[in-house]
Amino acid sequence: MLKALIMSDLHLDINEELLGRSVTSEFINWLSRKSCDVFIIAGDLAGEALDAIELVERIQAETNKDVYFIAGNHDVWVPEDNKENSWNSYDLMYNHPSYINKPIKLGGHTVIGDMGWYDYSLGLQHVPQIKFKEEKKHIWKDAFYARWEMDDEDVLNKMLKNWRVDLEKYKDNPVMFINHFIPYKEFLTWLPDDDKMNFCQAYMGSNRIGQLVDRYQNVDYVVFGHTHKRHGVVEHHGKKVICQPFGYVHNWVGNNFVEELDKSSVMIDL
Repeated sequence: MLKALIMSDLHLDINEELLGRSVTSEFINWLSRKSCDVFIIAGDLAGEALDAIELVERIQAETNKDVYFIAGNHDVWVPEDNKENSWNSYDLMYNHPSYINKPIKLGGHTVIGDMGWYDYSLGLQHVPQIKFKEEKKHIWKDAFYARWEMDDEDVLNKMLKNWRVDLEKYKDNPVMFINHFIPYKEFLTWLPDDDKMNFCQAYMGSNRIGQLVDRYQNVDYVVFGHTHKRHGVVEHHGKKVICQPFGYVHNWVGNNFVEELDKSSVMIDL
């Protein structure tokens, strides 16, 4: 049996700005005290790709824990004055030995995953998908900083293609599936007085991710973040869904950094 501690959406860079102090050492000290064998983080770690990698390597060096991670949308952001595209950032992380870029055996489970992306399929049903593409540059920062040089749907298609191969290969093994984006519409956040946020649910994930995972009964854990709403560990479509993001300061239940780390982390046996 192996104990895995799971988190998503740390956003240490943004939270340090919001709190007005460095919190990385606090986080590492907190993690050092946890009785886990493995730390898994489902994207949006600490800023750009190099920041994410630096954090992962610092955690490994200072806690002696195994760390596995995937990218989130913030991790592949590229500054406007940088001429590289997001695939360069993605490749930096993908080629890191701690990145979940191939099936990994952890305890009695095989972990399959990668970043994922969105395709507008979770958006408002009465809105044509072309509208989500046209309006993205006005309301969603990925339009400026996540530069793929291809359509969002094509980015997701690349992920889905690889997942199909891996899920089929390990269809007789217990599997934990992990990506950054929402795979089921039931985990979207609809707000009665916020038309902008409701429109932006189109950029939260894809029902095609959930449809793929649901074909495999051997997938018993589905892990994701991106939404900053905490759902905990819930049964959904016969699987244990883990969605307990750390989020930004204003998403927290309280105002204590360490207490919020406790509230937003999930420990499971694999």
